[in-house]
Amino acid sequence: MAVPLLTILTPLVAEVITSAVSDKSQARNIITAVTDKLTQREAEMSRAITDINTAQMQVNKTEAQHRSLFVAGWRPAIGWVCACALAWMFIGRPAAQSALLAAGYDIVLPDLPDDRLFELTLGMLGMAGLRTWEKSRGLSR
Repeated sequence: MAVPLLTILTPLVAEVITSAVSDKSQARNIITAVTDKLTQREAEMSRAITDINTAQMQVNKTEAQHRSLFVAGWRPAIGWVCACALAWMFIGRPAAQSALLAAGYDIVLPDLPDDRLFELTLGMLGMAGLRTWEKSRGLSR
């Protein structure tokens, strides 16, 4: 999240420096120095995130190869819970609600907390957006 923020802030910082420094040559030098520093920080953050992701992939691989179902099976179990909850939200609940209404019952079935469910599902699928951002920057293979 912080890495794209640096890219967004660079033009704003340049605008502030340009308005604050009267000497245009000095302002350009400051902007260049700040931009270089932001680019350096951005690359450092990207490398750190890549290192964290690589370490997590190693942990996942080790867990998946474990003999115990309680170690190797927790991730698939959560995945199935998410899949069942999504199936209920988009197929089961609407069908059941329609069937209840058609049968003359005025019962409202409860909603699942979809914000938490989507957060968990997308997190498990690795769709936090960072991977796409890294690829768009050419920072990963």
